[in-house]
Amino acid sequence: MQTLGDFKQGDSFGFYAKMTDTDGSPLMIDASKLQSQVRSALNKLCAELTITKHPTEVGTYLFEAQSVVTKLFPITKLYLDIQTDTLGIISSTETFVINIIKDVTRNE
Repeated sequence: MQTLGDFKQGDSFGFYAKMTDTDGSPLMIDASKLQSQVRSALNKLCAELTITKHPTEVGTYLFEAQSVVTKLFPITKLYLDIQTDTLGIISSTETFVINIIKDVTRNE
């Protein structure tokens, strides 16, 4: 599993991912055919990520969750992958780890 690094609880979360085939060519997938969830080690759903196609880079997508959602992330390691549905064939990327840490500056 690859670690995406530390992320502070309550911050907006997002990353770009380029989806490619085995030859490294970009895949043109309808964003509605992509799904990504953030889950705890106990398999509790923490977030369903919103996915949008990059406006100019073919095969690149933005995966994100707003701070209102990440505010509820537990201080622990969370896991995510990206699942595609291409003509009924379901496949998933490797699993990524996010280390959630406490935010110091917050509105409370």
